[in-house]
Amino acid sequence: MLDQIKSNYLKSWKEAREAESRADVEIAMLEEQLQQWRDRKRDAVGLHAPQWIFELVEPIAKAIAEQLNVEYLLNSPNGSRKRLTIYFYTKQGTLPSSQQFKTLVIVPGNVEKAELFYETGEITKGPKYVGGSPSAKDGFNNEIAPLPNTLKEIIDIVLKDGVFDSAK
Repeated sequence: MLDQIKSNYLKSWKEAREAESRADVEIAMLEEQLQQWRDRKRDAVGLHAPQWIFELVEPIAKAIAEQLNVEYLLNSPNGSRKRLTIYFYTKQGTLPSSQQFKTLVIVPGNVEKAELFYETGEITKGPKYVGGSPSAKDGFNNEIAPLPNTLKEIIDIVLKDGVFDSAK
């Protein structure tokens, strides 16, 4: 009788393990399908999501350049802060480094909400990152403020140190 009880128990245990194994196979298949859907979603969003540099920053840079009758150049975002410098310069066909220019350093905020900041030129108050550290190099010691909502206010920031030599 004891042997029969043990045998029934072991049979039940074997059936439970087989059911668990079948469930694991089904779960693995569903996880694979879920990953495929996640990949499709990522690809779809990646293809259709607006690019903050080309659809948000560049139109602003272009509008400023047109208002000031100058050229502009966007550098690539760099560092963990994704700082992007816009150079405004007066001579066509030459690089800003070889002539007088103005800059506006843009730092993205929540780009899904079109949130942009700019470096004010001031140093942050409070604790500082050690010079030469990655955080210092990435501009985390630089104070930022929300980019104003009007073109005139942004132009005032660009021209805060005076107008271009050729515009005087």
